Amino acid sequence: MKYLFHSLIVSFFTFLNSYNVLVAENIKDILQKRDALELTKSQQKIQMFFNQPINELATEFKKIDYSLPENWYVFGDKNPINHYIPNDLKKLELEDKRVSVFYVHPSIYWGFEDWNASIESSSSLIVKDLLLVNQASAFSACCEIFAPRYRSANLYAFGDKTGKGSHAIYLAFQDVENAFIEFLRINKGKPFIIAGHSQGTNLSTLLIKKYQKRPEFDSMVAAYLIGYVVTKNQFDTIKSCTSHSQTNCYVGWNTTLENTIPMIDSVNDLLCVNPLSGSQNEEQVALSGALGSMTFEDYATADIKDEEDRQLIYLDQGKVGCSNGNLFVRETSLKQFPSRFFNMHSYDYGLFYGNIMQSTLDKVASFK
Repeated sequence: MKYLFHSLIVSFFTFLNSYNVLVAENIKDILQKRDALELTKSQQKIQMFFNQPINELATEFKKIDYSLPENWYVFGDKNPINHYIPNDLKKLELEDKRVSVFYVHPSIYWGFEDWNASIESSSSLIVKDLLLVNQASAFSACCEIFAPRYRSANLYAFGDKTGKGSHAIYLAFQDVENAFIEFLRINKGKPFIIAGHSQGTNLSTLLIKKYQKRPEFDSMVAAYLIGYVVTKNQFDTIKSCTSHSQTNCYVGWNTTLENTIPMIDSVNDLLCVNPLSGSQNEEQVALSGALGSMTFEDYATADIKDEEDRQLIYLDQGKVGCSNGNLFVRETSLKQFPSRFFNMHSYDYGLFYGNIMQSTLDKVASFK
């Protein structure tokens, strides 16, 4: 009996040590380190154009029950968004979708009242009217989509260095984390893709940092971490992609028009995967060979759910290539893409919509 008890104790502490390895990253610590850094140009711009919320910052939130489909914008085959695929690309859709996508939307709230938007906020219309169509539906040819409602941090939080902004981001992260845990339960071991943009990429990156060593991540086909600070060596166990067919890796880019100041600059080792070629080199690739772009007028007010508003356009001028970590678009004015508060950030997905869709299909086909 003594030896059995000793064996149980050893097993218990072995479990604790392995658990600590599996969830090694402390997200609060990561966010606190963010507050110690100097303001970037983008953060300065946020402070210049937006006001600190007037309401008190919440200390914590009541958990959202993510087992309920109504707490998701998209919940797999319960309310699919494959009908948003533009006509030109419908032939690419797989009949048998064996991969799921966990999609985290970007910032949708910059009001003066709250540090975090409620999931019933009118700002959620940006997700329903624009982002599910312009971003998330790019994954619906290959996969079933799961897109959680979460209490996203006010855009001002990303320019705040007092600690309040980081706490608001942490509260948003907790929602996304809880949704992801439920997603893994629902997914039952199927291969999956993580996709985000801007704030959604920030939260997805924190998620991967915390859970990357869990065995479930052996089934991660890829992560699309677009429109935020993501480096070539962001994670301990997952590499950045160097081709469209590579799997268990991550891609990222920040779109910048030539002769303008990038939204993100002065970041060492910033990742740039060219969405047209799938590579990280500085080769210039013609936009005329792209598989179609989906544009919109204004990020805050666009509604492109109607079929005629979400169809693709094809650009006959311009080249795209990586340089110093940013994805530069050259030799074109991109006048069809007018929403430019943060350079071409709003169009990180839409400008390369068709190629993102093809990339996901390539990765799903290659995944073992």
